[in-house]
Amino acid sequence: MTITTISAVMLIIGLVVGIVVGYGAGTVIYQSKISKIQSDLSTTQSRATSLENLFQALSINLDEVKIGQEFNITLESNPTTGYQWQLANSLNETILEFIGSEYKPSESGLIGSGGEETWTFKAVNSGTTEISLKYVRPWETDVLPIKEQTFAIIVKY
Repeated sequence: MTITTISAVMLIIGLVVGIVVGYGAGTVIYQSKISKIQSDLSTTQSRATSLENLFQALSINLDEVKIGQEFNITLESNPTTGYQWQLANSLNETILEFIGSEYKPSESGLIGSGGEETWTFKAVNSGTTEISLKYVRPWETDVLPIKEQTFAIIVKY
């Protein structure tokens, strides 16, 4: 074989090896990206589960509603004890509108047995907000609420 033929064969072998090695490196990089995506997905799922558990632990309910939809929040209440539900924080009125609240005594008919208080809201714009309610005696200004409830609200189109 001449030096030219040997050079040509070496060049072809070099190209083939380069392609094979490059392909292998590409496959490794591709597999590495797939592994990272799978890891990120697993982490996101874990965080979502953790967030749901956190919401439950903090007594936070997550609700999704559509613009224009009215929805209710119903809580146990007993006004004969002097306690009532109030907004703990101002309502984000760019997203939600407060329609009203109504107390309904229990069906037992027993005096002092309590009942349910239903709060009605309307979603007026898309966004995320929360409704925080506290169960207090309105005249006791320096006393902590005996109950608190928070609702995370997502308003979609």
